[in-house]
Amino acid sequence: MLGDEGMERVGQEQEPTQVDWLYGFSQDGYYLALKNAYSNGTSSHIPGGDHQHIGARYLFAGRNKFNPEATVTKAIVSYTGLEEWVAKTPFRALYAVETGKLVSIEYDLEHEDSYNSVLLDDGEHLIEVHHTYTYRHGAIDVKGVEVSHGCNIEIDFKHGCAFDDAVSAITSISRFLTICLGFGAEIKEIALKFGEEGPYTKCHSSFFRYSEPSKSDSLWIPFSLPVIEDGIQDYLGAWMRAEDDLLEASNVFASLITNNWEMPLDLKFLAASQALEALSRVGTNLLSMPQQQYDEYKETILEAVKGTDAGKWLAGCFPGNRKGQGRLLRELLERHQVLFEWFVGDKKGFLNNQAGARNHYAHRKPTSKGHAPLRGEELYWHTECVLFLAHGIIWSNLGMDEQFFVDSLRKSCYRNYRVLKVRSFYSAGA
Repeated sequence: MLGDEGMERVGQEQEPTQVDWLYGFSQDGYYLALKNAYSNGTSSHIPGGDHQHIGARYLFAGRNKFNPEATVTKAIVSYTGLEEWVAKTPFRALYAVETGKLVSIEYDLEHEDSYNSVLLDDGEHLIEVHHTYTYRHGAIDVKGVEVSHGCNIEIDFKHGCAFDDAVSAITSISRFLTICLGFGAEIKEIALKFGEEGPYTKCHSSFFRYSEPSKSDSLWIPFSLPVIEDGIQDYLGAWMRAEDDLLEASNVFASLITNNWEMPLDLKFLAASQALEALSRVGTNLLSMPQQQYDEYKETILEAVKGTDAGKWLAGCFPGNRKGQGRLLRELLERHQVLFEWFVGDKKGFLNNQAGARNHYAHRKPTSKGHAPLRGEELYWHTECVLFLAHGIIWSNLGMDEQFFVDSLRKSCYRNYRVLKVRSFYSAGA
């Protein structure tokens, strides 16, 4: 099907080694389409014949014919931890008050759709949580009945969109759920509808894999849907519109809290610092002074040394009109005082440690006044403090009240031991 260095056609033109689309039909009755397909080598079996291994970025499979190049109109997606985040179910268990024994289990078939929730309804998307149910044994018999419950996110792209834009929205929701859950909301399954009348088609790809959440992670979710339901459309809407520094900071933060860190601690600290620095630039004026005033100062200084060797040198290295990172970090502290007050009692100590460790580990420069940079346990807890602050600042930029963030974090017991250690490290109290 595709050209390969290990295969040669005699007397015929060679096939391309990569194509945008490759179509086929499986032995079990699925129509298949491979996006960005390429040859991944050949092999031979005796007895048997030659085999070619085909790789692709995406695989589409459906029972009915579909056009994968058509506009995507709808998507159904399942994510790790979605059921725990939704925290709702149409099942209800009744127990006897006196004995505590199970009396009955009820399932509300008549109103099951009422448990669905609208997460966002704007000009581009309608995003909803839908509950799904699987009846394993059909009707009730002498062996009983087994019903399983799950949740999906259903996305209606109101004006249709290209496939890449649909995937971007799906992965963006994954990251949003991640900052809600505190662990990775991995994409488990995707079904797409191409065009208005087309059937749903499964989409398979090697999406980003997160570490498996522990049982405690599933129990101690800081921002479950019931907790943030009143503001969910504002939060998710702001998230879907996020760009530049807020998007960069969110991506770095999500990668740091959702995987087992097996790299050197100083690299984790630098990544956390990059997230905090990106957040310090969100929604702020980056000029150190009004541009006209800067230009006047620059002209005055250069005019004073005009025609000299010093003037030529100064003209080439005159500093730009941009705030330094130290000033941006201090302004970030002022904008988010509630968060810093709760996590960091010693603000001056935090700022000095952050600047000293950042300069040392990024540039291997000695810290000011001969102070040794943070190392070992101290660097670990300072890094955790940076991550908690980044988490709160991200939510603040999405519209969450900072005191609400603090209160929700405390009530959920999310990473409670780390919170206590971070606060005691900078003497913010217990």
